[in-house]
Amino acid sequence: AVAPPVQVSFEEAIVDGATLVIVTIAALPSSQRPCRHQGNAYLRQADGDYVMSEQEVQQILALRERPRFDAHPVDRTAVDDLDPLLVREFLASARGTSRRLASQPDAEVLQRRGVLAPDGTRLTLAGLYALGSYPQQFAPNLSITAAVQLDPRTGERTRDLVHLDGPIPDLLEGAMEWVQRNTHTTVRFGSDGHGRDSAEIPMIAVRELVANALVHRDLGPHTQSKRVELRLVEERLVITNPGGLYGVSRQQLGTPGGKSAVNEFLYDICKLTRTASGARVIEGEGGGIREVQRTLRSANMQPPRFIDRGVSFT
Repeated sequence: AVAPPVQVSFEEAIVDGATLVIVTIAALPSSQRPCRHQGNAYLRQADGDYVMSEQEVQQILALRERPRFDAHPVDRTAVDDLDPLLVREFLASARGTSRRLASQPDAEVLQRRGVLAPDGTRLTLAGLYALGSYPQQFAPNLSITAAVQLDPRTGERTRDLVHLDGPIPDLLEGAMEWVQRNTHTTVRFGSDGHGRDSAEIPMIAVRELVANALVHRDLGPHTQSKRVELRLVEERLVITNPGGLYGVSRQQLGTPGGKSAVNEFLYDICKLTRTASGARVIEGEGGGIREVQRTLRSANMQPPRFIDRGVSFT
């Protein structure tokens, strides 16, 4: 009933005397998505299936080829739209990690590292997003919306609703401050018997997951109204970014080879970018998910749950 056809396998298991039938549906490769039923593609949301919008279909189709949206030039931008401090730190890191760029002028380094477009005048979307003084002037969707979601039975919907702006380093630090502000400090006892104050959610894990959402989000024109979102729902932190995985499956996340940069230019720029406190935005070795899993395991917390819907990743 669907095209292209899907591969389905069946297993049986006996639990408390009852026979359970376990059905496993293999995910279609990106080159064959979306799957359609009677001409329509559907998206599973909450407790229902909804016909995908044309923008969502285009978002899926764009993943059939290597995304290059981060390399697109942004009209009406120039070098003056970059943050001077971020650029100075970036140039020092770029020259320090490349013999070829060590003696090149600033404009040459920025162009070769994908911050400036090939015309040498406009910024790329990656350069604007990572190093811009205020990227939202040109692309308002390059931001974060965060809120504590309340029980609707109280008549209140959210608390501490914020819209974070600025370049990626500011977004990352702003998100971490918001999570710390809206979670508790607990006392954890170590093997030495001493209790120590500890964040309710390990901030190492929060930082890695938020950085991933910012750097790997879909930057295509079909996501111009979509932002990275943070929600605190009961006892869960939910982080969602536009766009799905590219070049790696959900099952591969956290494995040694389970890494793939959706936005290659942005990824490379962020490896050389520092926050105001001097911390790296990303390490660039693909070990972030493993570190999240290890940190949560050490804190006796449940492992992270990953949901890839193609048009969004949670």
